[in-house]
Amino acid sequence: MRKNPIIDFHIVKEGEKPFRHLVENLIKYDFDTEKISVDQSNLVFIDGDGLFQASEKVERTLNLEELPSPYLSGLMDEFFDGKLLPIIQTNRGCPFKCTFCTEGMNHWNKVYASSQNKIDSEIYYISKKMVSLGSSSRSDLHIADSNFGMYKQDVDTANTLRQSQDLYDYPRYINVATGKNKKERVLEVARIVNGAMKLAGSVQSLDETVLKNIKRSNIGVDEIIELGNSADQIGANSYSEVILGLPGDTLTSHFSTIETLVDAGFNTICMYQFMILPGTESGSFAAQEDFQMETRWRLLPRCYGYFDVLGDQVNVGEAEEICVSTNSLSFDDYLNCRKMNLIVNVFYNDGVFRELLKFLKLEGVSIWDWLLRIYQGMEKHKLWNATLEKFLDETKQELWMDKESLLDSVQDRENITKYIEGQLGGNLMFKYKGLSMTNCLSDVADIAQEAAIDVLKETSRCTPDKEAFVDDIVNYNLCRMTDIFVFDPQPTSHRFDFDINRFSEDEYPKEISDYRYAEPREIHFEFDGEQVNELQNYQKLFGISEHGISRILSRVYIRKMFRRAQSDETGSEQERFLLIKGQATLSGLNEFD
Repeated sequence: MRKNPIIDFHIVKEGEKPFRHLVENLIKYDFDTEKISVDQSNLVFIDGDGLFQASEKVERTLNLEELPSPYLSGLMDEFFDGKLLPIIQTNRGCPFKCTFCTEGMNHWNKVYASSQNKIDSEIYYISKKMVSLGSSSRSDLHIADSNFGMYKQDVDTANTLRQSQDLYDYPRYINVATGKNKKERVLEVARIVNGAMKLAGSVQSLDETVLKNIKRSNIGVDEIIELGNSADQIGANSYSEVILGLPGDTLTSHFSTIETLVDAGFNTICMYQFMILPGTESGSFAAQEDFQMETRWRLLPRCYGYFDVLGDQVNVGEAEEICVSTNSLSFDDYLNCRKMNLIVNVFYNDGVFRELLKFLKLEGVSIWDWLLRIYQGMEKHKLWNATLEKFLDETKQELWMDKESLLDSVQDRENITKYIEGQLGGNLMFKYKGLSMTNCLSDVADIAQEAAIDVLKETSRCTPDKEAFVDDIVNYNLCRMTDIFVFDPQPTSHRFDFDINRFSEDEYPKEISDYRYAEPREIHFEFDGEQVNELQNYQKLFGISEHGISRILSRVYIRKMFRRAQSDETGSEQERFLLIKGQATLSGLNEFD
C-alpha cells in the first residue's frame, strides 16, 4: 500500500458488505478518510499518521441471500452487449484444504449457498437478456462456484438451466468447475444440462507424495478417474487439470499423471503452472524453503493496460510468481514437462485427432506411447520443430528474476503496447496451439500419422491396410480443420478408400475391412450455417491475428468448429443420419448430441 498510495483502503476476503459499510462511513464523514477506523471488519489502510491499520475481525457472509442481485436490480443491464460474459455464483466456499489454493484456507472451508429462488430468477433474467441481443450474442454462462454439481441444490439449478435451454436456447455452454467428489451427482447434473458443461476431473497430480504435500488426500482420486470413463456414456465432454511443479513433483510423476488421465479418456487435459499465491500455505516462506522452490515472475495474460485514473495516465501490469524448479524438479525437467504439455495440447486435447486415437485404442496401442513418440521428435519436420523451439525460448524469455524489474518494464508505454497487441506475453500454450493449427498444420498432421505408424510397427500390428486406414483418418481430420480461422472459410474435398465417417460414429467399431468402399469415394467437407455464424462472432470479438486465435482457442471446444463430412452420394440411411447429426444444435462441449 505504501508503494501504491493511490489506494486508500483494501477490503480483505469478501467485499460486498464491508465495502458497503466503508462507503456508508465515508459519506457519514464527508469523505474525510482520516476518520475511518478499524471498527468495521475486513479493512486495512494506512492512517493519517502513516501507521498501518487492520481490522481485528475478518467476517464472512453466512447467508448469500443477504446480497442483492445486481442482475435482478437492473444494475447490470447496460453491460449486456453480446460480448461480455455473464457470471453468477450459486454457492461460496470450498470444503477442501489444498495448500496451493486460497480457498484451501480455513476461512473458506464452510460452503454457503444462495436461495434457489434467487438463482432461478437470475438464470431466467440473464437468458432473456442474452437472447434479446440476437444471433450475434455469445451463448455461454460462467458459474463461479468451486465445486458445482457436488451439492443437492445443484441438481435444482441444473433443472432450471435445462428449462432455460429449452425455452431460450441459452446457455449452450456453461463454464464452471465441477465437484471433486460426489461423482454420481456431478454426472446427473451433466446429464440434465444436455452436455453443455465440461466435466472437470481436476487431479493436479496423481503422485502420492505430491498429494500428501498439498493436503489433497480428502479428494477421491479414483472417483475423478472414473469421471473420465463415465463422461462418454452421457455424451459429455470432460477435462482434467494438472499443475506442474507442485511440492514433490518430478518429471516422471508429471508424465505418469498425464498418462493416467489419457488412459482414463478425458477429452482435454489442462496443464497449468504452479502459481505461488500470497496467503496460501504453499506460498509461505517455510514451504518455499522446505521444498527449495525457485520462482520467477511473469505478467498474467491479458492483465495489463494503460488507463486514465483521476486525471493521470497509469500503466498497469499484474504479475504472478510461478515455481520453475524444486528439490525434486530441475529447471531442465520443468522445460521438458512444458514441451510435453504443448504436445498434449496440440495433438490430444479437444479430440482433434479423435478418430486416430479411436483406431489406436482398437488396435490395443497406448495413446501415451503415441504421444511419447511425438515427444521424442521427428527431425524432418522443420516447421513444427522450429515452432516447438520457439515455444521453449518464449517460455524462458517470459520469466523474470524479480517482480520489481518486470513491473518497471511495463511503465514503458511501448512495452505495454506490445503486451496488449500480443507481441509479448500472453498464454503461450494457446498461442502455440494456434500456430500449430495455422502455420504448420500440415506438419502436425504428418507427425500424427507417422507416430501412429511407428507405434503400430513397434507392437507388430502394422499392415498395408492399416497404414492406408491411418492415412485416410489423418486426411479426414486435416480436411475438417484446415483454414478455419479465416473470415470466409471454404468447403473442401478429398478422395477416400475408407468410410471414416461411419468409423467415427460407430460405438463398437468393426474390422477396418468393413469400412472400405467398393470404389474410392470423393467426400466433401462443409461448415453448416451455425458454425459459420459462431466462427464469425468469435473472429469479430477477438480477430484472427496470432493473439486473437489464441484467445478463441482458450474459450471454445475447437472440434465443434470443424467442417462436417458429407458424401457426394447422400442417399443411404447412414449418410442421411450423419447429415442430420451434423445440423444438430451445437452444445459446445460435446460435438453432436
